[in-house]
Amino acid sequence: MQSSTAPATTPTATTTSTPAASTTAVTTSTPKNAVTQVRRFYLLLAVSLFLFTGVRIYRASSIRRQSDNYLIERDDDAPFIAKDNNQKPLNIVLLYADDWSYNTLGAMNEYVQTPNLDELARQGMLFTHSCVVTSVCMQSRATLYTGQYSSKHRTLYSRRNITMYQPGKWNKTLYPLMKKAGYHVGFYGKWHHNKIPGDPFSHGRFYFGRHFVTRDGVERHVTKWNELDALEFLENRPREKPFFLTVSFFATHAIDESKKQYIPTNSSMWMYKEEPVPIPKTMSERHWKDMPHFFNEENLGRSRFRMRYETPEMYQHMMKNTLRMAT
Repeated sequence: MQSSTAPATTPTATTTSTPAASTTAVTTSTPKNAVTQVRRFYLLLAVSLFLFTGVRIYRASSIRRQSDNYLIERDDDAPFIAKDNNQKPLNIVLLYADDWSYNTLGAMNEYVQTPNLDELARQGMLFTHSCVVTSVCMQSRATLYTGQYSSKHRTLYSRRNITMYQPGKWNKTLYPLMKKAGYHVGFYGKWHHNKIPGDPFSHGRFYFGRHFVTRDGVERHVTKWNELDALEFLENRPREKPFFLTVSFFATHAIDESKKQYIPTNSSMWMYKEEPVPIPKTMSERHWKDMPHFFNEENLGRSRFRMRYETPEMYQHMMKNTLRMAT
């Protein structure tokens, strides 16, 4: 009896119970597991976001506490006010280059000769990973003056859409605020926007568009005029006030309507004469074809490339004259 009923019991268990239990588990418990997994995912996401936000807030408040002794703040109506009344405001000299790439600097490129700027980089701070989102003259300058992206300040062209000049906005930009804070403000060189509203500068001269400029019958390279104007400002400034001086260079910007494009001084022509300028790896037809579709032959940058750098000989000639002006 035992030997005849045992085989009957075993097949019954495997053919009726096991498949039924397995089928039930698949059809009823899987959705519950999926819901549980989704809930766990969102719970972990919420916790992660909470921790990430908390760390950022803590770091920001920590940095603020550490910098309270020299933090300069303002509200909508007040000028810059130093926290420590015994601290004298810093004097500021802003050297604003035009049409420099990130490696038009000896500190970033051993081929380039800029010893004075390299010394500033060595003694101070050199930002190697900063980016500009609109590498065009007017937009990038408006970004400097407003502290905003071009999508926000909307000052996109030199003769129209000068949003930063609108009433209630201009007096919150860089130079009006610095003058309101008691600075003796000077600006020399390239402005590139329409006539400035009001009088944000204590003294200034505006000139660009040529590499050689004649003033009072004397012709000098535009960069030399930048130098002389800056020195005159520093010599004649009132000693009882802090100063903010902007030297806004036009060179190394090209003269677009000239075949020469870049015109350095005769005294600099010996520089870079022997060694060829290294050619960027991305300066190839293949890299151009890999660009997005909206970079086409009608693109202004592409037409300027053809005009200046299309052949190896043109590239060497134009780049050496550019670097001579930078040096």
